[in-house]
Amino acid sequence: LRCLDGINELLPVLAKKRMDAVIAESQDAQYKLEIVPTTTVEFVESLTFLDEIQDRIDGLDDEASVVTEMYNLIEKYKVPTPPEDFAVYQTLRSTVSGVRNCIDKAVSERDANIDKFCTHMDKDIAELGKEVRTVKQEAQDPTILDINSEKEKIIVRLHTMMGQMEDLQKRAFQYKTYQKNFKVEVTRFDELEEAHAE
Repeated sequence: LRCLDGINELLPVLAKKRMDAVIAESQDAQYKLEIVPTTTVEFVESLTFLDEIQDRIDGLDDEASVVTEMYNLIEKYKVPTPPEDFAVYQTLRSTVSGVRNCIDKAVSERDANIDKFCTHMDKDIAELGKEVRTVKQEAQDPTILDINSEKEKIIVRLHTMMGQMEDLQKRAFQYKTYQKNFKVEVTRFDELEEAHAE
């Protein structure tokens, strides 16, 4: 009898906890899938999340089934449970189903989003090219090699330019990684390599 009391006490708590976790993850996924990306990074996050949630949705469905079985036991054995928990439970299947619908929509828009990603990436790459040319031009300043220039100022300028080049190389590497991940043509950054070599 004491064991039954323990089950009656614990089952609704566990069922609610698992249900809340499934609903929270589902709502979070649906929110992320419905965001309309506007920048390169947002497209990367959106497309990456789409891949992740496609792998995760079956597990989420399985967890929803476990919750359903728990609530079936609660109903079958008339385990005292707050009515608001039952009300939330009634939304469980439709919430997970909503995620599936969002996934289907996002999958159907994936190619168009990859095209938009490429357009944004091209703009970012062009901007990076401008920054490379600016640093390259600055590196060709004759005062850098002039023996009469103030050494401290030249050293500071050179450190600044090296920092800028490192940042540009990191960004170029990140862009290449994005392109590889989404299986689009990978850009060569010849001008950046030349400028860095100088």
